[in-house]
Amino acid sequence: LMATGLAADRSAASTRLHQALASGAAAERFAAMVATLGGPNDLIDHPERHLPAAPIQAPVFAHGSGRIRAIDTRAVGRIVVALGGGRQRPDQDIDPSVGLSAVLPIGAETGPDRPLAIVHARSLADWQRAAE
Repeated sequence: LMATGLAADRSAASTRLHQALASGAAAERFAAMVATLGGPNDLIDHPERHLPAAPIQAPVFAHGSGRIRAIDTRAVGRIVVALGGGRQRPDQDIDPSVGLSAVLPIGAETGPDRPLAIVHARSLADWQRAAE
């Protein structure tokens, strides 16, 4: 947003992004893009009708209590690629059933009863590698 001049600084860009997410405008724009590209019109409202579910869907917990101060997004991306939800080369397939969901945001409290994220994996071994 800053590079295009739609936001003067990082704070304004962040505010604008949060507003687009909270208002549903980002989801509406994404849904329109999917439909324009030939995808289903109801993907946002009913993803389960169109996307396969991973056989293993299990939470990952923190080893102790605390607060999330930062997220290593590169490491998160590597986990998704290792699960098969991304690619390292253009000729690799992407498995839309795998990945992460319900990822706790920066500032969230962690503990043994609060999952850091849900890992969606093809196998228990894949889940275990992602959970490490």
